[in-house]
Amino acid sequence: MTTLRDISTAHQLVCFMFTRHDTVGRTGWLAAHNTPQPYSRKFDYKFTQVNLTYFTFSLLQVYIFSLVSAIYLYLFRKQNGLPSSTVSLFRFIMGSEESFKDSPSQGATQDCQQVKQASKTKNRNFLERSSGGLVERVKSRLLAIPLVGGFIQEVLSLVSSGLDIVEDLPRHLCCPHKYSCLSYILKGGLRMFSLGFLMQAALTTFSSFTAILKKPTAIFRTVFNKVNTKLALFLGSYCAIFRAVSCLLRWMRNKDSDQHALVAGALAGFSLRFYKSITIALYAATKLLEILYFKGIQLYKFPYFKSADIFIYAFSTAFIFHAAVMEPHTVRPAYWKFLLRVTENKFSMMNRQLLDVFGVHSSKLYPDYWPNYVPGFTQLTKVSK
Repeated sequence: MTTLRDISTAHQLVCFMFTRHDTVGRTGWLAAHNTPQPYSRKFDYKFTQVNLTYFTFSLLQVYIFSLVSAIYLYLFRKQNGLPSSTVSLFRFIMGSEESFKDSPSQGATQDCQQVKQASKTKNRNFLERSSGGLVERVKSRLLAIPLVGGFIQEVLSLVSSGLDIVEDLPRHLCCPHKYSCLSYILKGGLRMFSLGFLMQAALTTFSSFTAILKKPTAIFRTVFNKVNTKLALFLGSYCAIFRAVSCLLRWMRNKDSDQHALVAGALAGFSLRFYKSITIALYAATKLLEILYFKGIQLYKFPYFKSADIFIYAFSTAFIFHAAVMEPHTVRPAYWKFLLRVTENKFSMMNRQLLDVFGVHSSKLYPDYWPNYVPGFTQLTKVSK
């Protein structure tokens, strides 16, 4: 009798045969990208089966990301702690101030008495700090608008004065940033908030492009939808919390330390509450496991498995295909649409009512589908439910 294990093994063998002949060198990236895919949706579905409340499940996602974030940011502050690509990502999000510095005065753990006060020289015009000539041209044209120009000038003066006041607030001697701690926190948080909002708004606008063409006024409702603030709040608070806790610990302990990143990273991880995603949490976790294992190979002589990326990719793809056949309701909706598109809807044209005997609710997504069998080749008849 055919079992679920036999079907899954067959999927793995087929996937391995295909990935073994991938000579382009994509399997490493595909393995890292594909590994969290099957488990994220399965993870989500299994917890709904045991009647876990949405609040508890959301917290579990946050706890996973918080733990992973703490380790990531601790390694971010260590020399050669993370691969260069990952370091570049965290420097973009958190800023280069908190990363490892090669200079002796910015080492891993330092006494504040050995750190010199940073230069106070700064440009007060916050617009000129951004993009030079382009910003000046835009500013001059805005100020030239009748009636509105005076109002814009007043707003710019108030904002500039506010930034001056914030930048002149205290900064701890151990802090690696140039201006005050509050300025450091606000600038990082606002920068990532703006970036997150623009990214999400662009995606939302692109997906609603047809509706906007029919009704141009819909663009305002699309851009300023509260959904667009979720990614912005996640990225903005992630950066701001990490910077705030790092500065706070330097003030409290009167020294800088790599261990501060453990606390700051863990607390910053709670920002995932604004953008709940088990996929992000599991992807970050699997990527961290990969980084740690390769460190183990370099430092502690962990065993190195040749073509491990091929096996991981084959297993992950087999897992997804197995779920697509046996439990399509557990596959991520976007990935399910992708499978239907590349197979010309062949994945949906399976008689999954015959698979319900395995007890995994295979026909849940298509409960009424039954193929038109030719009577001369089979005696199967549809069973009314």
